[in-house]
Amino acid sequence: MRTVRLALTGFGSVGTGVASLLRRNGGEYERQLGLQLLLTGVADRGGAVSDPNGLKPDQLLDVKREHGTVAGHERGAAGLRGTDFLKASEADVLLEASSTNFRDAEPGWGYVREALAQEMDVVLASKGALTLFWSELMDAAARAERIVKLGATIGAPLPSLDVVQRSLVGVRIHGFEGILNGTSNTILTLMSEGAGYHEGVRRAQEIGIAETDPTLDVDGWDAAAKVVILANAVLGAKVQLGEVQREGIRSVTVEDMREATVAGQTIRLVGLAEREDGSVHAEVRPMRRPATDALGRLSGGDMGIVFHTDLYGDIGVTVENADHQGAIPTSMAMLRDVINLARDRGWTGS
Repeated sequence: MRTVRLALTGFGSVGTGVASLLRRNGGEYERQLGLQLLLTGVADRGGAVSDPNGLKPDQLLDVKREHGTVAGHERGAAGLRGTDFLKASEADVLLEASSTNFRDAEPGWGYVREALAQEMDVVLASKGALTLFWSELMDAAARAERIVKLGATIGAPLPSLDVVQRSLVGVRIHGFEGILNGTSNTILTLMSEGAGYHEGVRRAQEIGIAETDPTLDVDGWDAAAKVVILANAVLGAKVQLGEVQREGIRSVTVEDMREATVAGQTIRLVGLAEREDGSVHAEVRPMRRPATDALGRLSGGDMGIVFHTDLYGDIGVTVENADHQGAIPTSMAMLRDVINLARDRGWTGS
């Protein structure tokens, strides 16, 4: 049995989802994979708690509900952060799930830098560091000979990078296009059923798929960040967020949707990147799609991506019937990355 110690930064919906899944599935990972995934540190905005011998997920969740922060744990501390927190956790892997921001990528970027300095592998759910500091992050990981996994940042539970790294080995990828944001897709689906934009946002909020402030989703920032990460990871680009041509869905009208329907089409927020004359062009914008094509048929919280290749043609992967699952798919994608990292390291028996 191999024990992998995990330090988790961010204990909001994704972080608490990780703890819930470990509580529910931890025994199964041990039986099937010979892998004990042990939380040894958790940090949130209020402070942190660490124990190299392991923290109980159910106790962490109870403390979070009762106190609003893991600092309320019997071993917690309001001021425990950064270097001291990571050292106290004695972890093998950092799971970075703090809130994404596209200004300076903090606090996640600071945790990632420190984890690599402490020779920890990294699994990311927050997008800020990858979007703003891709080259710096990857260079630091290479120098430290550490693994960085980022599947949870690009449309979890889409296994986009798994497909590229395993199934498309040896082929040239010319580009990709995808529906990468379930919130905007849900709003556009509601609009295709007759709702106006504002009604669509309100209904998406009522069913729990849209945030109180949906700006990052409806203005295309989230999809653009995912395009940046995918373009850099898949096409070897060095695209920055400001270089993505970005248009959100606020300008889409019910009349636009009606006209598309009459033409046998639909309107979807599509993110794409493609090689052009030695560089990579990237954009996010509402596009008309045939209602039956690989992306046009995706509705509600469904997501999908199509890779355009030289030898295989177009290879697509989709997640369908995915409405209203909250953050759990992202949490599970983080654990999927941990398990694949363990396999890369030779830590599992399968």
